[in-house]
Amino acid sequence: MAGIEITDLHKHYGNLAILNGVNLRIEDGEFVTLIGPSGCGKSTLLKIIAGLEAASSGSIRIASRVVNNVPPQQRDLAMVFQNYALYPQMTIRQNLAFGMKVKGFTKPEIERRITEVANTLGLGALLDRRPRQLSGGQRQRVAMGRAMVREPQAFLLDEPLSNLDAALRTVMRSEIKTLHQRLGRTMVYVTHDQVEAMTMADRIAIMQNGKIVQYGAPDDLYSRPRNQFVATFFGTPQINLWPAQVTGEDGGRILVSVAAGVTFSIPKPQRLNTGNFVLGIRPEALSLRSGGEGAPEIAARVELLEPTGAQTQIRVEVGNPSGTAHANALVPGRFAGELGANLQLLSTVDDVHLFEAASGDRLN
Repeated sequence: MAGIEITDLHKHYGNLAILNGVNLRIEDGEFVTLIGPSGCGKSTLLKIIAGLEAASSGSIRIASRVVNNVPPQQRDLAMVFQNYALYPQMTIRQNLAFGMKVKGFTKPEIERRITEVANTLGLGALLDRRPRQLSGGQRQRVAMGRAMVREPQAFLLDEPLSNLDAALRTVMRSEIKTLHQRLGRTMVYVTHDQVEAMTMADRIAIMQNGKIVQYGAPDDLYSRPRNQFVATFFGTPQINLWPAQVTGEDGGRILVSVAAGVTFSIPKPQRLNTGNFVLGIRPEALSLRSGGEGAPEIAARVELLEPTGAQTQIRVEVGNPSGTAHANALVPGRFAGELGANLQLLSTVDDVHLFEAASGDRLN
């Protein structure tokens, strides 16, 4: 097993900067997810760790060893790709054995590793089949098996579930997480799917424009986003955002008013500049329940109902004659109201986020 440490990493293609001073420390045995929008540099970073791309500057350490000039085959890493990369003319057993044969493993050792991995992944009955005879989930397990038989220091996974349907992705998500817990090996997982990141990772590194914006446990990124970009990236439906103004102070609290004519009393942030602000409330914190100290009632009119069984998403218009805004709220179970109905929503003040409009930074 091995930890991975990235220090001041840059990657340029001519004048185009892809990675801009990335710093990342992954502990031995940790499951870390790299996530971000398309073009943020997450797959490039994974390829540089693997040795498939060269860094323009900065250092990569694996198990405390600088590997910038070490070729991929000598880094003791195993990679799983979005496409399964299986040899169609070979059986599953032959696919699993191929890399070990090339490296000169003995037949008994090859058989031992294949047997162990097949038992772990439930591939025992499939070893004599060819890839075309397997389902998508089974082929993905074989791709994982090809990485596992190498017994690497760390696994690198580049969007391995993207080709699967939604139901199968859910199953494979659980299988990969269980596999990580069983093996205890370092895993670096690239995805654009927030659900995969939130449910699988010990820590998440969210990237934007070639930089890591925030790195921490899933709940930290969700509950304490560093800025507006992170807040909007996680959560379905997205966090509600309203333009806001600080209209007064009351002891250690400030009064924040939004365009819809609603005022919130929240603890005063340590850093509070003058100017424009954005107030954010997640849909699950905007519901038909007690809001606690400083929580105003919010008059709302139902515009759209989206029941999903366990909960109902309500699209509402909030405000008064001085201004209106739109928001999403989540309520448990079924909602008895109808379209056009008027209701009162309450917010949990502890879940209110105040962002600086110019920088997007969270202030509270």
